[in-house]
Amino acid sequence: MLSIKTYAIRQETEDKIARNQQLQDYLVNIEQQYTELRRFKHDYQNTCRWRVLPKRAISNSLRRIIRSY
Repeated sequence: MLSIKTYAIRQETEDKIARNQQLQDYLVNIEQQYTELRRFKHDYQNTCRWRVLPKRAISNSLRRIIRSY
């Protein structure tokens, strides 16, 4: 009887550890996506402000934005 209870407690602990790791991985992923979105938004806003720049300058900037994603 004690063995079954010990096994159940150990299994529950392992499940909690696995869920916590999955949650941590998920949070890291969300933070990375948020950072990338903020960078993209910043670059996009800058690109929209460059209406008068020469075609080559805009082209180089867009290449840089695309390479970063």
